[in-house]
Amino acid sequence: MQVKGANGGLYSPTRSRTITTSGGPVQITSNNEGFGLCISAVSANAGTLNKSSAFAGNGGTCSTNYVGGVTTAYQNLADTGSQPIDGNGFQSVDAVVKAAVGSSTPAAGDYGETLTFISTATY
Repeated sequence: MQVKGANGGLYSPTRSRTITTSGGPVQITSNNEGFGLCISAVSANAGTLNKSSAFAGNGGTCSTNYVGGVTTAYQNLADTGSQPIDGNGFQSVDAVVKAAVGSSTPAAGDYGETLTFISTATY
């Protein structure tokens, strides 16, 4: 599964400002502005889905506000490591979207991002 953002972060047209995070995993807090995704869980009926390390949070959890930055190019969130997954079952990738602003972040009510997710099957 892959993701990309239309703006590469939370964009405010009125402020001409984008809140971004580069790389990952990076911790975002009230003093460390950022925006990104964390994969909270992956599951597969048969086979294995692997979280991308950039989006795996801190120690594999999302509880400490570690995210992978969203860019305008597709990035891997999870993959099978080229191993087959049973097509008769249910596979899922759960993503958590997180954002934080700093004291110097200009306030605006129109920060937004359009995320596009794709999942590709190989037959």
